[in-house]
Amino acid sequence: MGTSRGSGASARPEPNPHLSSPFQGEGPRGREGVQSGVRALPLLALAVALAACESPDVLDAVPDEPTPQTASPHAGPAPITGATTYACAGGDRFTVTPLNGGASLELARGANTLTLDRTPSSMGARYVAGNTEVWISQDGAFVVENEVMVLADCSASP
Repeated sequence: MGTSRGSGASARPEPNPHLSSPFQGEGPRGREGVQSGVRALPLLALAVALAACESPDVLDAVPDEPTPQTASPHAGPAPITGATTYACAGGDRFTVTPLNGGASLELARGANTLTLDRTPSSMGARYVAGNTEVWISQDGAFVVENEVMVLADCSASP
């Protein structure tokens, strides 16, 4: 039809300079275009692998009904209701006494006493005065002074 048969040799079409092939390595984008495409393959494989992973639906974890907020900014009721002595690792002891319905706490260590105010915490009860903190939960207690835990692994003594 518009092709002529010459001497019997098959005619090869001329390469189109506007088409690019990764096998040729050349084209209108040049070698840089092919190389950047090859560099993108691992990222594409990673994206496909991550898309195939099953993840829990985040919306399933959100309750349908909002939970009512308590009037107190604290995590819950104070875990102690009266004077409580704690025995700690290493044999140290301290006594705490709730004041003002648990809004404050008196810490007694030896002959020293200190009144601490309750502050919001995500777990248990946290009382603070200056650089001293007392953390109390149902699992036990610990005391921090100047950002160093000075009494640890403390449990209520009978």
